[in-house]
Amino acid sequence: MSTVPSPAANGDPIARLPTDASMPSHDELQIINTIFRENKAANGRIFEEAKEAIILVVLFIILSIEPVDKTLKKFIPAANNTYVLILIKGIILGVAFYAIKNLYLVRKADKK
Repeated sequence: MSTVPSPAANGDPIARLPTDASMPSHDELQIINTIFRENKAANGRIFEEAKEAIILVVLFIILSIEPVDKTLKKFIPAANNTYVLILIKGIILGVAFYAIKNLYLVRKADKK
């Protein structure tokens, strides 16, 4: 006797599988997306996860240079106080980061 199983013993052909015309549920779609998710390259994942940190570092460096201090002190007299200057820079950093992040999300949504 042969020990090699026949093709029919390996499973059902796709044409014989039970199907219906109903749309998959949200949970079923989520499971399928999780199973068949694209694996990004390591460099792409690192950049994607570090993008916000990079933006914050760049903004911090820009706000830390001396010409920015002088300009803020020139236009905002209260910025001569060190603590007020730090507060103003923090507000500028937060607003700039929020704006950059939302502009990025708008552009990303437009591409889809």
